[in-house]
Amino acid sequence: MEYRSEYTPSGATDRETTQDTTQLEDELLRREELQIKITEQVLGAYQDIWNQFYNWEPEASERDLANLASGIYLLDETPLQDEDSLEFQELDEQSSDDMSIDNSSPSFTVYDFDTNSTRTLLCTEKKLKPYAPYPRYFACTPTSCNIVNTHLELEGEGNHERVVCVLKFIPFDGEIGFKVIDYLRMEEFRTLRWQDEWRDPDEQIIADATIKQLTPALDVYMEEEPDLFDMVATSDIDAILPFTCKDVNFFMTQRDSLYWTGAATFDENPNPRRIPQSVQQGLYEHVLKTMQQYFCPCLNCLQFFCIHHPNTPWAAHHPTPFCTNEEIAMNVNQPCGPSCFYEKNMDELDLPEAIPFVIQEILQLAPDGSPCELSVICKRPCYEIYLYRTRCLSNDIVFAERENQLPTRRIQAHFDYINTSVNDYSMLYPCTHLGPCGPHVNCNCYAEGKLCMRNCHCDLSCPLRYTGCFCLNNKKCGNLSCACYKKNWECDPELCRMANTKANKNKKKKEAPMHSIAHICMENMGLQTGHIPQMEVKQGNYGFGVFAINNIKKGTFLGEYVAEVFHRIDVTRQMIWDYTDLNYNFLLSSSQALDAITVGNFTRFFNHDKKGGNVYPKVFIVNGDHRIAFYASEDLVKGTELMFYYGPNYWPEDNGQ
Repeated sequence: MEYRSEYTPSGATDRETTQDTTQLEDELLRREELQIKITEQVLGAYQDIWNQFYNWEPEASERDLANLASGIYLLDETPLQDEDSLEFQELDEQSSDDMSIDNSSPSFTVYDFDTNSTRTLLCTEKKLKPYAPYPRYFACTPTSCNIVNTHLELEGEGNHERVVCVLKFIPFDGEIGFKVIDYLRMEEFRTLRWQDEWRDPDEQIIADATIKQLTPALDVYMEEEPDLFDMVATSDIDAILPFTCKDVNFFMTQRDSLYWTGAATFDENPNPRRIPQSVQQGLYEHVLKTMQQYFCPCLNCLQFFCIHHPNTPWAAHHPTPFCTNEEIAMNVNQPCGPSCFYEKNMDELDLPEAIPFVIQEILQLAPDGSPCELSVICKRPCYEIYLYRTRCLSNDIVFAERENQLPTRRIQAHFDYINTSVNDYSMLYPCTHLGPCGPHVNCNCYAEGKLCMRNCHCDLSCPLRYTGCFCLNNKKCGNLSCACYKKNWECDPELCRMANTKANKNKKKKEAPMHSIAHICMENMGLQTGHIPQMEVKQGNYGFGVFAINNIKKGTFLGEYVAEVFHRIDVTRQMIWDYTDLNYNFLLSSSQALDAITVGNFTRFFNHDKKGGNVYPKVFIVNGDHRIAFYASEDLVKGTELMFYYGPNYWPEDNGQ
């Protein structure tokens, strides 16, 4: 008897297995043929736009250069008036008595083409007060937030750990005293960016135009079709375009768009942007995918193409309805138009058999959105949107979602010690698992022994959830009695509101309104609000300094120290500091530091005061990020220079003397 070596699933016959294999092969063959077809279409569009661009560029460049040229003005050939009759001398009336006119002094002739005449001016000498030379300064790019160098990597372990990076450019090349060769020979520089990562700006424009042309043409958002965003990956050998769609979108946000008429997407009178028909059915998945690729969910950012949290992974949070249909209707004060649901009897209307996909997808994205506002996006009457919501999202579903989201009794933390030290705290990405944090789930918060932030996806009853401070109306945050301030955390008005509400209920008090809680927390929210007094940068005792324009009270938030974030073991900056004799290094945490030598704001001009100064810095954790804030340590009068003590490590040789 022979035994078959192939494994046959239980209940499956050989014929069924063969049919499944044949169907799989046919499906793979179909997808391969379709991918080849789309590849040819992408390459054809890219080549067409390439030719259009370089056919347009020479003439456009010649025209732009011609506009920069200045006109040549020729003298009128008609004889001018007699110079002797117009000769005069311009002198300062106040200095005419003190200075004697020398007829032999140099003179020059001024031709007036408007009056077709000339005049002669005599040169006189006048002593001016000496001007002090402009203070020495180093060019600095302004920024409102910290910038992370995405080209840094760590190698090795323990004492052998080091930072390797890509050299963007050669600083101080050609200047006497800077050892360029020694700088380039540093082992920390893995490669030169302009050699391995150089990007042609023309290719970026061509790739952007190609993607815009192909996006509405191909069904690239359907799950059963090849995804254009995956097909243009630069890391693959079979890449179609030189850049990924994500890279192209980022490049175009960092530059001004080129308005060139040769592109196929050019339109002098563009129509309002509509959702492509091929995207409507998968709009929810498309928006979700786009947000995960480009959007930063950190509460400090909430923006696309964040430069502080590059490549931040985050899990999708599916919106759930919390408003009943009656509450949705009550939020509308007046009709938006003749077809508004506000003036219609919805009970007399029947739900259409075929609901447009766009309405279904939009209500998944914004289930509690106003029908009047959603109708603008859907291009459908708002009564259709409200009618569909009343039929498909009943109040029973809303009540069930509310019960699921109600906070349950908090489980006591089983951690003997949770590290909340601001110096040892490292930024973590929000946990994305369901249920409370613990050893049974893959949770980075649990593994690191850190508190869960507000945008973590774990249960509200999670023992690691930070609940906020319990400062009541008779107190204010911003001192050691505040739990947030004591941990060097800025208050979160939403979390602290929940904590204060719970405390008020225990004391049988009315719930404090949101604006009242915000007023309590305002003393410990300087970095989030950004409210600072008026200050100016001008010549100080040591170069530039910062001065108060008005009186400033003690404890006032003065600003945030922003700069480029680098690893503390990065040694590539030491040669720059030694050569420039400038050091804007500021410790941020146990592993990170800030360097404002090339990027920063006005706080980099706070000068040193060995007696302690009138300003003090404080490192806070704001929504998981380390940030440095400055506060006034005393009352400051108008015109006072703001200074603080740099610390003993800043003066290693003379110990700050």
